[in-house]
Order: sequence, then C-alpha cells, then structure tokens
Amino acid sequence: MADSNSSLPPLWEKISYESYFLRAVDLTILGLLVSLLCHRILHMSQNDTVWVVAFLCESCFSFIWLLITCIKWSPAEHKPYPDRLDERVHDFPSVDMFVTTADPVQEPPILVVNTVLSLLAVNYPANKLACYVSDDGCSPLTYFSLKEASKFAKIWVPFCKKYNVRVRAPFRYFLNPLASSEDSEFSREWEITKREYEKLSQKVEDATGDSHWLDADDDFIVFSNTKPTDHSTIVK
Repeated sequence: MADSNSSLPPLWEKISYESYFLRAVDLTILGLLVSLLCHRILHMSQNDTVWVVAFLCESCFSFIWLLITCIKWSPAEHKPYPDRLDERVHDFPSVDMFVTTADPVQEPPILVVNTVLSLLAVNYPANKLACYVSDDGCSPLTYFSLKEASKFAKIWVPFCKKYNVRVRAPFRYFLNPLASSEDSEFSREWEITKREYEKLSQKVEDATGDSHWLDADDDFIVFSNTKPTDHSTIVK
C-alpha cells in the first residue's frame, strides 16, 4: 500500500509557524525566572517565612509557564485535503456499522429503518460498507421493515450520492418542501423518491397493526415460536 501511494499527493500537510523573535523573548523570560529562583535559593537562610512563600509561588508560576511555552514552542497547523480522497478509493478500509435495537414499541421500526438508510447513504465506497442490525427483541416487524428498507435503499442511496444529499435520513429530508427553483430532473427524481419512501412508511405502518404478512412469507417461520426475552439466535 505504501508503494501504491508513493506517487500520490499527501492527504494532509503540516504547516509550521515558527517565530524566532518570540522564541528569543521566551528564552529571555526563562533566563529571568531561573535567575530569580536562584536568587531566592541563595538567600533563603537570610530571610523569613515570607521569602519561602514567595519562592514556592514563583516556582509554581515558573513550572506552569514552562509547560505552556513548551506547548506553543513550535506552533503548526495540519491542513487536510479531502478533495484528494477520490484518488485513493481503492485504499480505503472496509467499514462495518452496527445498529442495535430491542423493542419495536419504544424504538419504532421506521426509526431503525431511517437510521440504517442514513448509514448506507454516507459518502463512502458502497462495496466497502456494511451495516448490521442486532435486534435483541427478536421482532419480526423489525425484520420485515428492514427487508422493505433494503428495496428502498436501491433508490435512496444512488439519489443521495448523485445530488450530494447532506440530510440522509429520509424522514428528516422530506420534511422540507421542494424549492420551486430546482431543475426538472432533480424535481422528478425527488418526487419519485419521496413517493417510494411514503410507500415504505405505509407498509411499515400497516404491518404494525396487521400481522397477516407473517404467515404469507416462509422467511418469517423462524419467528413464530419466539419470545422477546427468550429466543435463540436468528441470523438473516
């Protein structure tokens, strides 16, 4: 990987802001502080308690000043170049994202769906991105919602990447009406995507109140004899 990247420009650059004048001032102050402390030590026996207290305070001040000066001795800024990331897509590591849920009542499936959809639509190579959902409540409704969401993701993810959508959770994105000044192609795709999301939301809502879909699909047989607090591991 190092060889493949050797000819590519760096992703960041360190810019130093060294000032020899400020360093000379700091060294002068350091010399004065050391001289003062040495003077206190040499004449400690000739003075009273106030002298000792002054020495302790000056020592504490000198220590704090030295720490601060060491931090700012070589000021520098790290300037990133995110626009160069596109040249290194093949070197990106694979990323696994993990979403947990446990109760379809307190955590409605549509919220889990929006979380998953927003994660799948992040600005990252799709072939190096994976999202896993762990449902401790073993809810067939959550699984049904995720199956439907996976179909909608084939529309939502390309839409987000094509138009650089920043708000990637559909329920938040579609709260704002479409501006009348938008071009016709974007408006058409926006309307199509919104309709598909509304269909997805309606399916999830209908499934919440009617479980007939549970018996119509053999994929849900494994959920028939399970309980939220007592169930074996189901991997889908």
